Amino acid sequence: MKDKDNLIEIKNLVLLILKAKKIVRLYPPNNPVYKKTLKETTYKFEEFLDHEESLQLIFAKNDILYNSESVYHNAEIHDNLALLFFKDGLKELTFKKGLTPGEIEDFIHIISHDFDKETLEDDVVTLLWEKDFTNITYVVEDISFTDDDHETTAMDQLSKKQYSHNYQKLHDDFIQKDEKVEDASIFPLTEEDFSLIVAEMEKDTCDKTMKLFTILFEVFFDTEKEEQNENVVDYFTKAIEFSATRGNIHAITAALSWLKQINDPGPADPRMQRYAAEILLFSGSYKILAIIGEFLDAGHEVDDVDFEHFVTLLNTNAISPLTKILGELKSIHARKKIIDALVHIGTHDISLLLEKLSDARWFMVRNIVHILRKIGDKKAAQHLVRIVKHQDVRVKKEVIRTLGELGDDTVLATLQNCLLDPDISVRKVSLQAIGNIRSLSAREMIMGLISRKDFCDRTFDEKKVFFEVLAKWDDTDVQGFLIRIMKKRALLNRSKQLEVKACAAHCLGMIGKKDALPVLDTYKTASHKLLRDMSTAAVKRITHGN
Repeated sequence: MKDKDNLIEIKNLVLLILKAKKIVRLYPPNNPVYKKTLKETTYKFEEFLDHEESLQLIFAKNDILYNSESVYHNAEIHDNLALLFFKDGLKELTFKKGLTPGEIEDFIHIISHDFDKETLEDDVVTLLWEKDFTNITYVVEDISFTDDDHETTAMDQLSKKQYSHNYQKLHDDFIQKDEKVEDASIFPLTEEDFSLIVAEMEKDTCDKTMKLFTILFEVFFDTEKEEQNENVVDYFTKAIEFSATRGNIHAITAALSWLKQINDPGPADPRMQRYAAEILLFSGSYKILAIIGEFLDAGHEVDDVDFEHFVTLLNTNAISPLTKILGELKSIHARKKIIDALVHIGTHDISLLLEKLSDARWFMVRNIVHILRKIGDKKAAQHLVRIVKHQDVRVKKEVIRTLGELGDDTVLATLQNCLLDPDISVRKVSLQAIGNIRSLSAREMIMGLISRKDFCDRTFDEKKVFFEVLAKWDDTDVQGFLIRIMKKRALLNRSKQLEVKACAAHCLGMIGKKDALPVLDTYKTASHKLLRDMSTAAVKRITHGN
């Protein structure tokens, strides 16, 4: 059973290493996603090494083995973690107890290199040797390849290959080896030409999208004529659209990252920056985002890291298309993705979201209010006051919650009016919202409402919520107020007044101050069952802390 648990644990760890490998290539060290992923990876290593002295992995061409069991398999040449080590002759890798976060980060950086494309003189083994890890050891052996092992030979040639940033070279690599290219000049592609390219890409089991983007970038930098640049922009938009239809967010994100670097302020050619900005805007258009939305709505999964990175590269022009798509989606999974995207982008401009508060569809209004609450911009509060009387109770409650989180004393009057709502659930949410404001004015409002003569007429459950909210202020004024209620003689409407005392006892227990014990002790033997039970529970909570 232990071995089986270990296998599952190691499989998850290998998947996390793959994720970290990707993250390190995409994000700088100060990025929260980078930090979070490395922290998770470190935790997984520590979790395993807490109960084992070491983790020993054996590498085959397409497999990573632990105790002769495969914990990773990939028969492809590209993105094959096992082959990354195997082709350099690395037979065995051992992580020892005492492995540090710094060693883990350095190790991830080593394997994150794209040895096939980057101009590196060293291989994995050399980089590991240079780091001279204390808690990572490895075994290397010489590997001889037979003439028939075409795949391995190809990988060996690929590892030694030096890439140049030259369009002609990339073009030659992209086409078949037996084809002779007599003219590499740039010429416009027709719709039929582009359709043929797409068809060929779909036939190939290995997605050439990234290679297509690489070629387009080489063309982009090599062209000088305005007309040629406009053609390249058109090819870019079609490639992005093609990637979106296949849910290839990773390829789109990689392309947009490159374009973002061109578009950022700096020494880049203004003409290039203008074209880059045009493509970036297109990526946030309804046309592209609707395709991605349909892909998600159909139940397809996209990598969370890729999607989060994609969203960070969108401009505020994506807000309106995303809100439109949000209203069209059917699945909860797809809606959540779009909501998360709007939370991130909407932070930069909530005005476009505020416009949607007048939408006739209740679920759209509720979603927009939820997004505003997640964004946390306090300027939204005054706009939400206008729709607090929305006819749909679900919208009303979401607005009230948001006012409690974003509002201040200026929204207290609005929330107090909500306490008159005929729906008990609305009144309870309103009380919680007042409590979340946490101001002295909010405290005085709650205490004032409890002190009113008609407060006794409320149900016990509602009275209890009032006191639970009041417990958020554990100051001497609240303590004194509660003790006065406990000591007050119940005359008229005695049963209802004793319920108020029971709620006050409950509140004192929540606050937890020992000064309240004497008065609570006097009611531990009260004839009124509710008061007796609440007082006894409060004493126990204060005394034992539970």
